[in-house]
Amino acid sequence: MPPGFEDFLETWDGPALEVGAADEVPGGLVWKNGLEEPEIGDPRAVKGGVVRLWNPASFPSTFRAFGPNSVQYFRYPMFDRVEMPLVGLHPVTRRVIPALASEWAEAPDGRTVFFRIDPEARYSNGRPVKAVDFLVGAYVRCSVFGQDPFYAAAFRAAYERVRVYGDRVLSVTMRYGRPLLPFMAAKGIYPAEPGFYAEFGSDFPERYQWRVAPTTGAYRVDPAQVVRGRKVVLERVKDWWARERRFYRWTCNVDAVEHVNLPDELQAWELFRKGELDVMVVRKVPVWQDRLEIPEVFDGYVEKATFFGCFPEPPYGVYLNAAVAPLDSQDVRLGLHYALNMDAVDALLSRGEGRRLASFASGYGRWSLEALPQRGFSPEKARECFARAGFSVAGKDGVLRNAEGKRLSVALSYTNLSPSVAAMVSVLRQYAAQCGVEIVPDCDDMAACARKVYAKKHEAVFWAEPLPYPLPENFGWFHSSLARDAHGGLVPDNNNITSVADAVLDKALEAERDAATEEALERATHAVQRRIYELAVWVPGWRDDCARLAYWRWLRFPDTPETRFSVPDVYNPLEAHLYWIDEERLEETQRARREGRSFGEVDRVYADYRAGGSGGV
Repeated sequence: MPPGFEDFLETWDGPALEVGAADEVPGGLVWKNGLEEPEIGDPRAVKGGVVRLWNPASFPSTFRAFGPNSVQYFRYPMFDRVEMPLVGLHPVTRRVIPALASEWAEAPDGRTVFFRIDPEARYSNGRPVKAVDFLVGAYVRCSVFGQDPFYAAAFRAAYERVRVYGDRVLSVTMRYGRPLLPFMAAKGIYPAEPGFYAEFGSDFPERYQWRVAPTTGAYRVDPAQVVRGRKVVLERVKDWWARERRFYRWTCNVDAVEHVNLPDELQAWELFRKGELDVMVVRKVPVWQDRLEIPEVFDGYVEKATFFGCFPEPPYGVYLNAAVAPLDSQDVRLGLHYALNMDAVDALLSRGEGRRLASFASGYGRWSLEALPQRGFSPEKARECFARAGFSVAGKDGVLRNAEGKRLSVALSYTNLSPSVAAMVSVLRQYAAQCGVEIVPDCDDMAACARKVYAKKHEAVFWAEPLPYPLPENFGWFHSSLARDAHGGLVPDNNNITSVADAVLDKALEAERDAATEEALERATHAVQRRIYELAVWVPGWRDDCARLAYWRWLRFPDTPETRFSVPDVYNPLEAHLYWIDEERLEETQRARREGRSFGEVDRVYADYRAGGSGGV
């Protein structure tokens, strides 16, 4: 066991972490295995090959899954979409399916779930996964040495007890009952291979900065193929334990996923046209409409697909830090809702085809509140709000001032991931000036911007992160306990980047967190969304419910009744790892290019999973 593990179990003042005996598992439990759910993927998928992807973000700041600077762009493909949880959720039926646990059973208390670990579950180094590894995972993440207060706080808030019974069974007791209890109980706890953490201690962040932990998933970072600053390769684990398991046998097909770090989007497109990148994911309509008017598309060497998913939509928008002046004024925040012209941004980025988000938690079906009225661009309404906050007199530069002569000026932070974001900020700045407010652009690379935001040192930031799935969990974004501590200081390193602290909102958030039924969750989460709207700490951006992919025709995607192109619960279809390389098509395409032969243009739309969708074309 890692150093200090046993002492931690005895002295830890958080959720109980307990070791019991195998014969202490209660009788009378009803065990389930989820094997009646439909398969995922396509049986035509073949193993092998390398897929090369463009990664526009900064090179990873660490290969650690937790601790300082671990919240980063690359964490999602490196860990979150790769590691195996105790149980999964079927992406179409949204019922629980096995993963590390082959069976599970709910206890009568409505808060406890027992999990039986698959006897074949292994880490990438060959060591079996044991129940106690989940206690080790809690230890290394919640220990002061792990330096991850965000995870430790979330773990304390969610769980009451984790108890192991021998090598194969553990129980997880949540503080509150939840719909989809087995999945919700499993989603916040992780196993850790004890031998890897044999040197765990006070120097953990530095000592483990670039070490690659054994994984339970199909891919792991290959240190031998890392080119610092340029490339990270995820290599498929040899003899991955779940390679023949139902729900997983047609996934993770390629031998390696090569992430190429390029800050220059034009350079990435050049590599793509040369066939040195296999696929480009396009979010901007102008790019989709203009940049793909190329011979490779006309001749069918590169195919196009538009895929509509059904998932919690990333809450793109402008987050206003209510802890700093002048954004500590609700009237100033309301004024900015009217001053930031998101419709003009839509005209720029989506050529009028986009739609604004209605609420912070869009894409959750019945739990999303879609009827909130939009606050459209209005200089008159903006100036009325600013005047109520004391900013009523315009200076020679047109910027409003208050009685003390302070100018109404707000720094808007954003990342340099795409030129279109800078163009968006320029548009917002121009229209805001018509309303008497100065927007000061503050551009940084992704890593630097994230450090500033999580330290709560920004004023306003254009931002979005994936929302929890499958239920809304707004507590972590807006509860006052994550805004200020008992001494009034800002609490860093959490998702409450608006620093909002409101008693009415807290009450609704706590009701949402405690909701044990779908009906209670619906009432509470609607109240949360209404209060976020009233407090005006988030200016809604646009919906992003479809992904557009341009890919060389040798990259194949599933086409079965259960899985059309991808699964619905992903923001990016590549994250599902259901694609594969067709070597015959690769050779055929290369031969056709040499001979000048055309396959004809291919442009498909997959709307099977979209609300009201009419199927694929």
